[in-house]
Amino acid sequence: MQVPNVPDLSALLRARSTLAETRGALDQAARELGSGLRTDLVEASGGDPAQLYRLDGALARLAAYSVASDQAAGRAAATQFALQRAEDAGGRLAPDLLGAVEIGDRQSAVAHAREARAAFEDAVAALNTRYAGRSLFAGAEVDGPALADAETMLADIAGRVAGTGNGTDALAAIHRYFHDPSGGFVVDGYLGARADAPAAELAPGARVDFAVRADDVAIRDMLQSLATVVMGVESGLAGDATAQATLFRAGATGLIAAGDDLTALRADVGQAEQRIADLAASNVAETTSLELARADLLAVDPFEAASRFQALEQQLQSVYTVTARLASLSLVNFLR
Repeated sequence: MQVPNVPDLSALLRARSTLAETRGALDQAARELGSGLRTDLVEASGGDPAQLYRLDGALARLAAYSVASDQAAGRAAATQFALQRAEDAGGRLAPDLLGAVEIGDRQSAVAHAREARAAFEDAVAALNTRYAGRSLFAGAEVDGPALADAETMLADIAGRVAGTGNGTDALAAIHRYFHDPSGGFVVDGYLGARADAPAAELAPGARVDFAVRADDVAIRDMLQSLATVVMGVESGLAGDATAQATLFRAGATGLIAAGDDLTALRADVGQAEQRIADLAASNVAETTSLELARADLLAVDPFEAASRFQALEQQLQSVYTVTARLASLSLVNFLR
């Protein structure tokens, strides 16, 4: 048996190497023909890919802003919905309750007032809303609830009202609970931070602040008014028609006024929603512009790409034929 001829083996190895290179070039040409973009970024940028890197960096930043915009829009919408739910909780019963009080229909007034506890609970639940794992109304303390549970707050208020003997004193006690900076709601009812949640950065130098805390005066006044109505049917003053009417009247008129203030809060959030939408649209437009610039930089001529693909396809066929022939010759030499 003779060893294969060295020149034949050398030629075979070169042919196989050329076959692999040609196949790789053909695959690249096929990708470029299909996408219309060059795959060799250095070549496409004329040997200086800095411009391409700048475009990619800008697109990455805009993608991050897009995510931030989506999250901000979701939080703002959830905030808007929760505020509306809290406003509706008291707004539904206030007109009927006040009307019944004004005409002296105590039975009807009590019937409407009995809805106040459920409304208070619904408002508290709305203000404890979370979005994407973050508390919406707790300021910078996004991990915990904004408010203590409704039962705890109403029990605390009832204890304060129990020490009063008339409607006027009861109103003063309820007001102190919600507005005394040294105790009551400010310390035990509101559980969030005294600082707002950070504003959302949605574009370079553009931040949108739409934080609403549950210790906002408008929200406190709404909760105070609901709690006042609750005390009119659940405290010891419920048997005193005069004191009860005082609590009902104050609670109902307070709810109507608080509704206007909550509407103003919702309008502020609505303006923030519009600002978020405007910035998101601006980012989309800039992203489109940069993507077009990147495509222009990497674009290949379709005719050139098709011609190159056909040439490489023919070259691959030729190299394959030569390689097969050399492999056959080497095998003959080996067996000879």
